[in-house]
Amino acid sequence: MEHGLNPEALTAFTLLIAESAPAGEDLMIRLVVNLPVEPAG
Repeated sequence: MEHGLNPEALTAFTLLIAESAPAGEDLMIRLVVNLPVEPAG
């Protein structure tokens, strides 16, 4: 599955989730998963 996120954006989202409070981690994951991203191409 292709996506429109570059490696830097994926790294930033990974760090955002890793640094989030445990209580808010699920929310951060759902936020990132549901981001509207245009397909690469």
